[in-house]
Amino acid sequence: MALKEKSHRVTPRRAWAVVAAAVLAAAAAGAEQSPYGDTVLFFSSEDAVEKSATETWRAAAGATSVEITNRDGDVAVTVGGDRVVVKATKRVAAAPDDAVAALAAVRVVHAQAGGKVTVGVKYPRVYIGPGVEVALEVTVPADVPVVATTDFGDVTVTGVATASASARQGDVTVVDAATRADVETYGGAVVVKNAAAVTARNSAGPVSIWGPSRNVMATSSSGDVTLDTGGGAPASVYLATSSGNILVSLALPAKGGYVSLESSSGNVAATVTGELGDCTVDLSTSSGKLKLPIYGEIKGEKFYRQAPAADATYVRAASSSGNVTVTYGGAAAEKE
Repeated sequence: MALKEKSHRVTPRRAWAVVAAAVLAAAAAGAEQSPYGDTVLFFSSEDAVEKSATETWRAAAGATSVEITNRDGDVAVTVGGDRVVVKATKRVAAAPDDAVAALAAVRVVHAQAGGKVTVGVKYPRVYIGPGVEVALEVTVPADVPVVATTDFGDVTVTGVATASASARQGDVTVVDAATRADVETYGGAVVVKNAAAVTARNSAGPVSIWGPSRNVMATSSSGDVTLDTGGGAPASVYLATSSGNILVSLALPAKGGYVSLESSSGNVAATVTGELGDCTVDLSTSSGKLKLPIYGEIKGEKFYRQAPAADATYVRAASSSGNVTVTYGGAAAEKE
């Protein structure tokens, strides 16, 4: 499998200047927390070949939390057993004579202090030419909370009760989080399935949430936000996107709950079950049409409000530029 292109590579024309600058910076910073090691490498990428090496580490029993940090490569977390197990696959693309040195320069580091287990990767501080990445596969006990992050790669966490997962550039997926899922990416797709509570953020891409959740908060700066609770009734829902559509299917929360859906530029469409007559309903669009299950399209109107008792469930759907449609258990009525 070909290595992914990495934005941090340096062109040979500037290589020696960059190497010198990096050495001076390393000496000045001492950067214990840096994802970079002390090795400075200069390789030619001509006639590059791919090489890989795999290593495994087992923590002692008794882990109470796990923190995983990567820079270049995927992170996958699953559950099983009574201790943390780390499988790291290092891959490089370099000239044949340099590949062994490149693999040796990439170090997987791990530690266990009390119940906290940390896993990370130290990359060469500067490398010219070769592609370098490390895929981390980590198995943890099901009840141990996990924080997993990578800069360039995908993060997948499955079966962990409390999961925090993030990527700078890559997809992030959390499945079967019995307590909560906190998910973020700056460029990629966010997918959450069957999490008891969800907080999801995406700067450039879609957010999709599937399955019953107690509380959901999901935002995207540029992308669609989708929620399908599978007929479940969450206590609270807040979904927002600056540029994209919001698509929702859910049972209305019990009295005192709320649903808030907002798009600055896109359509908002919600399919709901439950009694809208028991809700405070607040729908608006600055440029688009409103559709309600009872009234159908409200021609010429940009706002609609139904306000029963103060403690009723609150439903708000708004778009600055797009249509707002609320469907009750099926197709929206088309009454004039």
